Amino acid sequence: MKNNLILLLGENKQVIDFNIYEILNDIEYDDNNKIIYDMNTNKFFDVLEEISMVSLFSLIKVVIVNNFDLDKISDSELEYLEGFINSKNKDVYLVIVANKIDGRKKSYNIFK
Repeated sequence: MKNNLILLLGENKQVIDFNIYEILNDIEYDDNNKIIYDMNTNKFFDVLEEISMVSLFSLIKVVIVNNFDLDKISDSELEYLEGFINSKNKDVYLVIVANKIDGRKKSYNIFK
């Protein structure tokens, strides 16, 4: 896997789940180090804290964020996310799942 940030867009849960399954098969990780967040019930700050922490049990950590909405992310959170993307830490994989993201918005450029 080349990137530690994966963005999955779509509304078909079966297709999204299949893609997540395929991604996870490409990563050698311990299932205990797979953390799932739902942005309908969690704050993005919690995700940022999680990706900044080192795993105690394994080198590889996978964080999956469901129902991601770029409009609900603050500028400071976007800056932190950009820092994560630009870091050389390849031990944490962040899988972001969203129904759709407006590609015309400046904040979308972080995913390119």
